[in-house]
Amino acid sequence: MMGQLHYLLPHYYLLNALIILGRNDSEWRLRTAVLQGQILVGLLDLCWAAKFPQGLSPKLVAAAASAATLLQAIHIGLAFCADASTYTSTVAIVLHVSVLLMYIPVAQVGSNYTLQRRISPARYRILAWLSATVFALAVLIVPAAASPWVALPCSIVPSLSMALALVAPDLFGIRPYEAPSSAPEAAGAKKEIAEGAKSTCPGQLVTGLPSALEFLILGCGFGTIGEAFTDMAINLAIRSSLKAGKQDLALTNQLMVFASMILAYWSETRPSASNTKRAIWFLMGWALCQAVRIMALQELESGSVGNLLLAAMVFMDKYTGPLGAAALETALLAVLVEGDEQNKAQKQSGLQIQGSLLWTMRMIVGRMERPICQLVLLHSAGTPVALLSSIFTMLTSVMVLSILQRQSSRELKAKSD
Repeated sequence: MMGQLHYLLPHYYLLNALIILGRNDSEWRLRTAVLQGQILVGLLDLCWAAKFPQGLSPKLVAAAASAATLLQAIHIGLAFCADASTYTSTVAIVLHVSVLLMYIPVAQVGSNYTLQRRISPARYRILAWLSATVFALAVLIVPAAASPWVALPCSIVPSLSMALALVAPDLFGIRPYEAPSSAPEAAGAKKEIAEGAKSTCPGQLVTGLPSALEFLILGCGFGTIGEAFTDMAINLAIRSSLKAGKQDLALTNQLMVFASMILAYWSETRPSASNTKRAIWFLMGWALCQAVRIMALQELESGSVGNLLLAAMVFMDKYTGPLGAAALETALLAVLVEGDEQNKAQKQSGLQIQGSLLWTMRMIVGRMERPICQLVLLHSAGTPVALLSSIFTMLTSVMVLSILQRQSSRELKAKSD
């Protein structure tokens, strides 16, 4: 949740706060650093996951989170207070990349936990979205919230809380997840790890090449790129309105985000007999929403977006968006589990690929989708947003639906057996 909040705060709060303060040059430098930083650090994140699939000890991860807190404080202090000669584009990129590098082992904790539980972390992202929306509404309704004295402590809350949670988990009621295993198996696993063996920890997924390719095509090739293009077109329209001194579109956007996220959290967390069937419904709702938003893009590109149209588009997107992401992740986890079962049935013959590496790749691509789309729209005039969004949305929907249907058939077969 806190990792997602750190990702959202610049887009929802910090950049708008700089615009309200009249620091447009600093806003542009921070925006560019945020977008480019995600792309620059992506490859290093992947290399880290390949080299250290099990991650670091909690104390070392806590130290990385503490370093990120300090670097983030310096960066935001310069963005809000320093002059243009001090807070340059180079300084902004170097500081932001340094923060993201410290976040690599921290984010790995959450990725490994997700793979061990084999449940989409969508509900935690929704909670982070709700928290970020509170900050966004505060800065739009109360201009004093744009003060550096407010922005600085708010910007270090995610990394500081993660450092404290790792150092003293009992204070937060956190307990590490442990996959079910017998005592002799657990003892044997501990012995192997102590001896430096390369075996996987309990609950780790290992898949073969066919399942890995299917995962990469869906998770890294298609993903939610279609949704990202539409989102970025809407965000840039709101940014232009805010820079012109109009806050009505931005305020409408955040109010709809808050309302739709509450509904999305309820939909994602309510009990269901089958996660697969629920994911299918989530996917269908997401695909329908994207179709409606794509048809409304003409109004958006013409500059005639009104509050009512924007409210409808944002509400549909922020309600179905997290649910669509949950369906995508459910399908990706199903691919990994199926590949792991096939790998074990074949007695681990052939090429074996760690599920943690593949999942990290998806997380990296997921974080890069919106920055890349926004950079394309910022620097390329006449981009066919509607066409690109339609193609990627259709490809994602068809592939996810196919995997979920296959998973549903496997579940029915298992019950009948």
